[in-house]
Amino acid sequence: MSLATPPKLRRLHEALYTKAKQAPAYRFSLLYDKVYRADILAHAYALSRQHGRAPGVDGVTFEDIEAAGVEPWLAAVQEALRTETYRPQAVRRVLIPDLLTYPSREMSGFRGLAGASAARVWAVGPGRPGLSAGADG
Repeated sequence: MSLATPPKLRRLHEALYTKAKQAPAYRFSLLYDKVYRADILAHAYALSRQHGRAPGVDGVTFEDIEAAGVEPWLAAVQEALRTETYRPQAVRRVLIPDLLTYPSREMSGFRGLAGASAARVWAVGPGRPGLSAGADG
């Protein structure tokens, strides 16, 4: 069963898509503050949890996070992103069917959620699916 996207997050996705569609040359330079919103982080965690993502190079599992408390952990991630003190750890390469690599637990789920938001922007590039307007590839 798929986890439903919260209405507030769905509205953000729709607004990004609409803006990208209406103004293909527009540069989305102020999206970073959206990444660390509490509702976005909580949904990203829930998506990762539902999909049973493997621990990152830090070895932290969902059980470890839940034993210490999800809310304090999400607050710490949010603060590190908000203050721009987050530094990604080395990427752990894993052979999985879609050949993706996942960094530490903090970003494994958020990477997919950020990609979904970015896809709304990139999908409407003029004649170049998958690229933003003006990208040289």
